[in-house]
Amino acid sequence: MAPANPIEALLNEHSYIIKVVKALEVIGHDIEAQATIDEALLSRIIAFMREFTDVYHHAREEKLLFPIIVRDCPPEIDNLVSTLLDEHNRGRNLVKLLEKGIERSKSDFAIGSEVISAAINGITGLYPKHISQENDMLYPMAEKLLAAGELDCLWEDFEAKGAYTGIHEKHKAFALDLEKRFGKL
Repeated sequence: MAPANPIEALLNEHSYIIKVVKALEVIGHDIEAQATIDEALLSRIIAFMREFTDVYHHAREEKLLFPIIVRDCPPEIDNLVSTLLDEHNRGRNLVKLLEKGIERSKSDFAIGSEVISAAINGITGLYPKHISQENDMLYPMAEKLLAAGELDCLWEDFEAKGAYTGIHEKHKAFALDLEKRFGKL
């Protein structure tokens, strides 16, 4: 059952993103230790990061939540939102880099694996801190700033953006599968 509060929904989504990021960290160590690349698995992680993290989760933050927050917030929260938006863009670029590394590894394994490692290190360094800022600072502030009616309207907007559709459930299942494969993430 989906949460009826948009902040709870975003917090829940973060738990899946973190599972994938932590699995990616393990995969990065495996690549370094074993000098092999599981292209299919990395491609699924790229799909997760693009479809679930970016197109679904970040889009709802950027198009729905952030504009409401900055409308009524103190300057330090406006600065935080700007930082978070920059980090979303950095995350997109790191996912592109990961994809380029996979492609490069087909013709030059050494260089490709270096690019993959750089992308993985960037992603695993970025997302835990980013999510912590949203969970611990931005979302509590949003719940204080937004009246109950605004949260209800925001939830309706979230649902209108295709919340809890099959593709998103597929990505959540993938994150849980990674947790089973790599242990508690």
